[in-house]
Amino acid sequence: MLRNRMAAAKDVAEKLVALESAIDDALLCAAELSLSASKGRKTANISAMVGQDALNSTAKTYASLMEARSQIVDAHGAYADVRDQIGLRTFAGGMYGDCVEGKIGAANEEEAATPIIYSASKAA
Repeated sequence: MLRNRMAAAKDVAEKLVALESAIDDALLCAAELSLSASKGRKTANISAMVGQDALNSTAKTYASLMEARSQIVDAHGAYADVRDQIGLRTFAGGMYGDCVEGKIGAANEEEAATPIIYSASKAA
């Protein structure tokens, strides 16, 4: 049963991190598009009035992506609550704070469910 929960949590975590990354990639693309359009206009010596509607639409898209990013960050927290509710907890973090569920390499269900306790004296 623990193995099934850990497998499910791992699958959800992988999809969550992939979505977070995709949103960040989309934000970068939108920013690069705005930069490219502005640079192109200046290089070609075109009036600032030309293409303003396109830049406005790109800016609105960027704002929508930022809202999506905020929502997925909230969802990440909610999924962490679900993880805790099903008896798994984070014991380590990776790059960008990605969560790792349960105790990797636990010999059995009991060992995997044993709380990890850090004392102040050992943490220092």
